Amino acid sequence: EHPSALRATADLAGCLQASGRLKEAEELYRRTLNRQEELLGFKHPDAIATTSNLAAVLQARGRLAEAEPLSRQSASLSEESLGLGHPDALASACDLASLLQTMGRLEESERLARRALEAAEVAGLSARHPGMISVLCVLADACRSGGSQAGRKEAEVLYRRALDLQDAIFGPGGHRRIGVVNRLGHLCCDEGRLGEAESLYRQAMGLAEQAFGADHPETLGCISNLASVARSLGKLDQAEALGRRALEAKERSLGGDHPSTLVSVNNLGNLLVDLGRLVDAEPLLERAHVGLQRALGESHPYVLGARKNFAALLRLSGRAAEADSLLGQGCCSCGRPPSSGASGAQPVPPAGPQPSSPLHAPVSPLVPPAPLAVGEGSDGLPTETWTGLAREGRCSTV
Repeated sequence: EHPSALRATADLAGCLQASGRLKEAEELYRRTLNRQEELLGFKHPDAIATTSNLAAVLQARGRLAEAEPLSRQSASLSEESLGLGHPDALASACDLASLLQTMGRLEESERLARRALEAAEVAGLSARHPGMISVLCVLADACRSGGSQAGRKEAEVLYRRALDLQDAIFGPGGHRRIGVVNRLGHLCCDEGRLGEAESLYRQAMGLAEQAFGADHPETLGCISNLASVARSLGKLDQAEALGRRALEAKERSLGGDHPSTLVSVNNLGNLLVDLGRLVDAEPLLERAHVGLQRALGESHPYVLGARKNFAALLRLSGRAAEADSLLGQGCCSCGRPPSSGASGAQPVPPAGPQPSSPLHAPVSPLVPPAPLAVGEGSDGLPTETWTGLAREGRCSTV
C-alpha cells in the first residue's frame, strides 16, 4: 500500500468521525495505523497524525485510559520532531491538554496549555493562524475549570480573543464558531449571566443544526447546554423537552453507557427533582452515578457531582442513612443495582426554581440549600465536554 492510499483511508476515518460514526472511525483508524507503523514506522508524521486522531475518537467514546497513552505519544513525538511551535505539534499538545481536563487533571493541563501558547507566540502564530484558536481555547478551558474569579476573567479574555481570530480567518458565522460560542456560554453560566448564556447556546445550536443535522453529537451537546440554562432560568417545561430530546438521540447514536449520555441522564434527573417528581428522578440519578463511576473511576469530577446529586435525592426521599453511607464510602452502597423504579421514594414538594441564580441545589426542609457547584447549574457536572469531534484536522478542541 502506498502512503498516499493510507492517507486517503485516514481521511475517510476522519469523515466518519466528523459525522459521529465513532465505532467505524475507530476501526478504520486502527487498521490504518497498523499499516502505517509497518510501512513507515511509528515516528512518521502520518502515523503520528493517525495516532492523535485515534486518541480523539477514544476520548469521544469515553475510553480515556486507552486514549491517554496514544495522546501522549503523539504529543511527544510531534514536539520531538517538529518543535512545539509547529502547528502539528501544537495540535497534539492541545489534544492532550483537553484530554487531561476531561480526566480531571487540571493543573497538568494548564501547565501544558500555557507552554503551548508561549511556543505559538514565539513561533509567530498569534496573527491569523487557525492553530492559535485551539491553543487559546484549551488554556481558557483550564483557567475556567480552576473555579477562581481571576481564572474566569482570564478565560473570557482568551475566548473572545479566539472568536475574534476565528472571524478574522474564516469570516463571521459558520460552524467553526460552535466550540468557542458554547465555551463562552459555559463561562456566562459560571458567572450567573444566564440571559447571555441562553443567547449564546441558541446561537451555537442553530449553527450546529445547520451544519451537521439534528442528531449529530455536536448538535446534541448544544441542545443539552440550552436545556441546562433553561432549567437555571426556571423554564422547566422547556428544559425537560430539550433534555429528553438530547437524551433519546444520544442513546441512539452513542449508546446508553457513553459518558455524554450519562451526563444527560444526570441532568434530566436533576430537572425532575426540581419538578418534585422524585420517583421518576431516582432511577436516572442512580444510573448516572453508577455508570459514570464505572466509566471514569471514583474520583473523577463528573462522578463526584453525580454522587452528590444522588445523595441529595435520597435525603429528599427521607433516606438520610443511605445518603450518608453513599457519601461516606464514595460508592453506591445501597446494596442493589441501578433501579428500574424507586419503590421507596416519598415525593417532597420542591421549593421551586431559583431563576436569579445559576445554582439549583434541591431545597426542602430535609436538606439545607447547598449548591453542588460547577457548570451546569450546580448539577456538579461540567457542561458537555464529551461531544467535541476533530472537525478541523487533528485538533479536537474547537
